[in-house]
Amino acid sequence: MALSKGLQASWLIPIFGSQGWVLGAFALYYSRPQTPSSQEEELIEIATNLASIAIERQQIECELGRTNSLLKAQQQADIDGILHVDENRQIASYNERLISMWEVPDRVLNYRYDKKLLTFILSKIKNGEKFRAIVESISRNPKAQKRDEVRLKDGRIFDFYSGPVISSGGKYYGRMWYFRDVTESRSYEMALREAEEKYRDIFENAIEGIFQSTIDGRYLSANYALARIYGYDSPEDFVGSILDIGTQLYVDPNRRGDFIRLLEKKDKVSNFEFQAYRKDGCTIWVSENCRAVRDGEGSLLYYEGTVEDISDRKQTEEKLLQNAFYDPLTGLFNRAAFMEKLQESLFHSQQIPNTLFAVLFIDLDRFKVINDSLGHQVGDLLLVQLSNRLKNCLREKDALARLSGDEFALLVEDVGDLAEVTEIADRLQKALTLPFILERQEVFTSASIGIAFNHSNSEIVYNYPEHLLRDASTAMYHAKKAGKACYRVFNSTMQTNFLGRLQLETDLRRAIEREELRLHYQLIVSLLTGHISGFEALVRWQHPQFGLVSPGRFIPLAEETGLIVPIGEWVLREACRQMERWQSEGLVNNIASMSVNVAGRQFVELGLVKKVQDILEETGLAPSNLRIEITEGVIMESVGSVTTQLDNLCELGVQLSLDDFGTGYSSLTRLQSFPIDTLKIDRSFVSKLGKNGENLEIVQTIINLALHLGMNAIAEGVETPEQVLILKNLGCHYGQGYLFSKPLNSEEIVGLITDKSSNFLS
Repeated sequence: MALSKGLQASWLIPIFGSQGWVLGAFALYYSRPQTPSSQEEELIEIATNLASIAIERQQIECELGRTNSLLKAQQQADIDGILHVDENRQIASYNERLISMWEVPDRVLNYRYDKKLLTFILSKIKNGEKFRAIVESISRNPKAQKRDEVRLKDGRIFDFYSGPVISSGGKYYGRMWYFRDVTESRSYEMALREAEEKYRDIFENAIEGIFQSTIDGRYLSANYALARIYGYDSPEDFVGSILDIGTQLYVDPNRRGDFIRLLEKKDKVSNFEFQAYRKDGCTIWVSENCRAVRDGEGSLLYYEGTVEDISDRKQTEEKLLQNAFYDPLTGLFNRAAFMEKLQESLFHSQQIPNTLFAVLFIDLDRFKVINDSLGHQVGDLLLVQLSNRLKNCLREKDALARLSGDEFALLVEDVGDLAEVTEIADRLQKALTLPFILERQEVFTSASIGIAFNHSNSEIVYNYPEHLLRDASTAMYHAKKAGKACYRVFNSTMQTNFLGRLQLETDLRRAIEREELRLHYQLIVSLLTGHISGFEALVRWQHPQFGLVSPGRFIPLAEETGLIVPIGEWVLREACRQMERWQSEGLVNNIASMSVNVAGRQFVELGLVKKVQDILEETGLAPSNLRIEITEGVIMESVGSVTTQLDNLCELGVQLSLDDFGTGYSSLTRLQSFPIDTLKIDRSFVSKLGKNGENLEIVQTIINLALHLGMNAIAEGVETPEQVLILKNLGCHYGQGYLFSKPLNSEEIVGLITDKSSNFLS
């Protein structure tokens, strides 16, 4: 290209920057071949130096512009408010965040120096004088740095930092101010401190033990409550002493293994109960709740949880469990436990051929005469002594139970033949021939025994335990007819006697239409005032041939056959009608209630609530004057359906009572889920009150439970003034029993109320 322009020679000189880098080149062209003159070389050197300076300046200006743009963009995007004041106290730069944070008006920013801005800022600060002093202090010392926070009048809190801008050469270019709104973080920190203080207060003063523990079974921390539960003087003493929770605290170390497995599986364990050692070596029951604490990546850090001493509750549950399966008077198995064992024996015999066992039904002769002539206290003492004698005649594996009153049952397993069973019956009869010494008085009694024998070759095949007990009972009645003090073995001939039972069932079916059923009423009295608070309706059957049939004979038959449903409806209707009549006649007040027992079969039947509602409307009795009584067994057997019926009755306004409380095995935690308003304490507990303090603790427990759950308590079987005084002192406000009246018909009740002038404690 140079040749096309007529140029014959060129001279190229590089342009060097200040750091020695080549920035470009300077070219000199000639129209003829030649070299530059010395004067040209001097000019070229001057030109390249000027070019070098110009190029570097342009590069610096471009880089400076880019840097400023980046800095400005960063300032605008920063969460901090930024202010640069130069060495002359003039505002050099600021970002939008500064303006929005302080709500600075344009008129302030338009002023060149920082004085007006400082005045504005001081007007916004709650303690402006402190900030002014800080500004004046660092103004006197340009190189000073300061970090602090200010509280604005509107409640916001700003953290600020101020530092000098100094070049690498040490020259001062003013001061940078950074402001950050920390209101939210300070509020969070304050809330966190308060939460920590509250947690610490709870931790130190809680009645439950609280802990943190390591993965390998040591405590990291514990509160005073936990130390006290385990018998230690302080949390430090407890944490320092327990180096292995599983071996030092657990009575059964295997339970610790169960606990850890549950914790590893679910990361949480609730209400884990175990026996633990206290420092003094005694054992307690505790319930532990625990959860695993993990970090953000899911790694296990430690465990934390709570511990509660449940020893008192366990003792109460054990007593209730004892009452559920053992007779409280004799300590023998009760009916429920006996039937369970009988079911097991029957199942075992069905699985293993030629397994022989027998049931002996034992009924005392003349017990009613003894009870009526010498009193219930002597009668109870006889039952206890008789139970001990019977037990002494038996093998360890034999099961003896008291079914009710003076009725006992014996299960004899692993026998060779019927002769072995009759030998046992003979031993029992012989043991009862000796007199009983009851309160320094000799008393003689005997027993009638019925035997039902189960073996594979028998013509009678048993599939249900109830049938075995039924046949043993039938054989016992044959023994009584034979003159008492003997035994009889059930056989096929005795089955004809079932015809009598069938006839009784037939008669019972017609009892309602023939108007043979009667209602008797027993008073429920306020132990505080002596006034009548209600009645319990009790059904009786006046049989045209057999006379007054005991409820213990026909009620079980009615429940078995389903006749309890129409009988129960009749009782409910008659009881409501009678109560409304007494109220109308002014014999009782409008807050007294009529208690009616409702059997489990009635709760299973559909339409119970509608039936109750219809009867109330028919008789005109207010729902609040009716109290439905249900036993623990019915509740526990059909929790779902019964709960629904109870809830509906409660919504109707009917009162609900749990009858014979303490003789079943209600879950204490489940009890409060039912809409029950009254607990009736079983007569077996009340009857011994005042006798060397017997049953005092369990009666107290039941009353406390009722009060804790907002329920009333009614004591059944009150027979002495001493029992009234004890019950009143325990907090029981209502009683029922022979002290006030035996069950009476409606006419007798009217006469009794009139004679007593409505006060039954005087």
